[in-house]
Amino acid sequence: MLALALVLLSTQLMVAYEPTADECRGSLSPYGSGHSIVAAPDTLRPIYLSHVGRHGSRYPASGSYARRVAAWLEKADSARQLTQPGQRLLATVREVLRLSDGRWGALDSIGFAEHRAIADRMARRCPELFADGRSVVLLASYSPRATLSMYTAAEELQRHAPGLRITLLEDSASNALMRFFDTDTAFIAYHKQGEWRPLYRDFYERVCPTSPARRWVGRAMKLSDEQARELSLWAYYVVAGLDAMGLECHWDRYFTTTELSSLWQCFNYRQYLQRSASVAGSQPIEAARPLLQSIITEADAVLRGDREVTATLRYGHGETLMPLVGLMALRGCYYLTYYDDTVVDNWRDSYISPMAANLQLTFFRSPSGRIYVRGDLNEQPVPLMRGTDSLYVEWPRLRAYLLNFLL
Repeated sequence: MLALALVLLSTQLMVAYEPTADECRGSLSPYGSGHSIVAAPDTLRPIYLSHVGRHGSRYPASGSYARRVAAWLEKADSARQLTQPGQRLLATVREVLRLSDGRWGALDSIGFAEHRAIADRMARRCPELFADGRSVVLLASYSPRATLSMYTAAEELQRHAPGLRITLLEDSASNALMRFFDTDTAFIAYHKQGEWRPLYRDFYERVCPTSPARRWVGRAMKLSDEQARELSLWAYYVVAGLDAMGLECHWDRYFTTTELSSLWQCFNYRQYLQRSASVAGSQPIEAARPLLQSIITEADAVLRGDREVTATLRYGHGETLMPLVGLMALRGCYYLTYYDDTVVDNWRDSYISPMAANLQLTFFRSPSGRIYVRGDLNEQPVPLMRGTDSLYVEWPRLRAYLLNFLL
């Protein structure tokens, strides 16, 4: 009876949370609009900015999901079993395949605009750091969408200050920092064979709906539950990425509100297990340790006067940012639980890592000479230390706190 009560409670918790449609795009969502510049107190003077960002909006990373969905729908169409909703979905999938041909994973016009706007706000928030004669360093992974995001930001910063000295790095060291998910052997092993897989499988079989697929192909196709779940989730991935590639998304043409919420929760839970710390393991966040060490080391060098740069801007991927902010245990970015139905209330990929997501650490000097740091996640101030709501933390205290995560 106790076990049954826990199952019923779990189901109630899952149904109780109602995400918005925008939230249901998860990490496939374009960067939010309406960002404003959050000014620091007049007594604090910015002296250095450390930035880690994800590439901007893009075409789908690959055509695998779109092709799988198209194959199923075309099979149903050939058998004259494709329903009207299925015909609408097939038309959309074909349009995705057409527009993305030769552009898979490429930065699109939305992605360029996102990084221009972020760089513009950065320069206006801290103009003294991006002025003529100042020196800044930008680095990126080898991925074209990351390097183009970097170049776009650099061009915008140069527009603000033509005399700004900009160094761009696209070397193996930069790639290792920003694509550790491709180089860290422990993380790679975890991703392929880790304990997260049975946890996800259990959640997926309980939560992923079968109804969307059966509504598209008709009952005569006799899809198994597994086939229906797979087709529904593959289609979700395709539809969730429409806005990021510049196509208007109308969720209600493909999913009910309840179906959409459940599909996103499957996607979100998978991201949580693969990119953050969980009861399955801490390898994802441990892989970000070299990046956090580099952030600390670079800041120390600047503050000692060994490096004459006023900003270090890094460009990578969602797989870069989610582990990093999890390692730093930022609010809303780190959550451990045995209850998978509570993850959605405490860890959301749409909050942490939409397209062009970024973490900015701004270093300030006070009139007394003390150094303070403020953190902004996606340009919204966020406490950098657990147990406090303070947005400005003295660097020696924050440094010691962050070093604990490197032990």
